[in-house]
Amino acid sequence: MPRSRIILGDLAQLEAALAVAVAAARQPDPLAPVTVLCGHVLLKRYLPRMLARRGIAHINVRFVQPHELAAALAPPSPRPRLTPAAERLLVREAAAAAQSYFAGIPRGDGFSDALRQLFRELEMGGFDDATALEAALRASNPGGNGDKYADLAAMFGQYLRRRDEADLAGPAATYAAADASALAGPLLIYGLWSPSALQAGLVQRIAQHTDVT
Repeated sequence: MPRSRIILGDLAQLEAALAVAVAAARQPDPLAPVTVLCGHVLLKRYLPRMLARRGIAHINVRFVQPHELAAALAPPSPRPRLTPAAERLLVREAAAAAQSYFAGIPRGDGFSDALRQLFRELEMGGFDDATALEAALRASNPGGNGDKYADLAAMFGQYLRRRDEADLAGPAATYAAADASALAGPLLIYGLWSPSALQAGLVQRIAQHTDVT
């Protein structure tokens, strides 16, 4: 049966535990595949050097971020991926659809950039429907500004509709398509402090098939 473990400690203890886990995963085969899921791009550069200083070989050890892990486990998508340029265009169109609370905000790059980041976070949080988003916002703060919640949900819904009409795959599609059983070897997680709902869901699916530490 796959085994899941959580290791606690200070930085030195966590680094030592990672080194021990990598070495243990490669017994008796020193070239056995190991995947290390990192919470930041800088950790991808630092952790191989840290292991090398401890005398731990890292040939065939992959250091990946969550989106890279999802992409590696997902089959080729039949839909084109959403490019940054297309994403910016769709977000601007969604911003123009604001009718009440956000209608008076200037439609500059700052507003569009903020919406683009927010829409990404909403999708990674598991939201794929404007009605569900508005309901969640109202439930989380019953005394809040209803017009604000409704306008935000409407813009998010407009963005999702226009993307679907263009038949483009958003960032959540890769996580949904990822085949957790396709991961070879154990999964070691380091520095992923606040995973989104989709990231946590992928880890949970992987834990059903292989060891996760």
